[in-house]
Amino acid sequence: MLSGQHAPEQVSGAVATVKSASSMYSFNNAIVAINWRVIAECKALLCSLHSVASDVRENRNLIEKEIHGGNYKLYSKNDDDLPALR
Repeated sequence: MLSGQHAPEQVSGAVATVKSASSMYSFNNAIVAINWRVIAECKALLCSLHSVASDVRENRNLIEKEIHGGNYKLYSKNDDDLPALR
């Protein structure tokens, strides 16, 4: 064998290592992209839930003002205070 030449099995092993490292890099990039997409979707969901909650709060305040002139607050009944039925 001449100097500077490698045995065929050494070269093919090196190429396989480079391909596997490249595919691992692509796989990691895909996982990162999926994670960012999931984070963005969760953020959008939380923003929409916050918007709905604030709309409900605003509507409740408008109803209280319309019915009671703003003098009383509407509260739901809490069943935790009631004795348990046997």
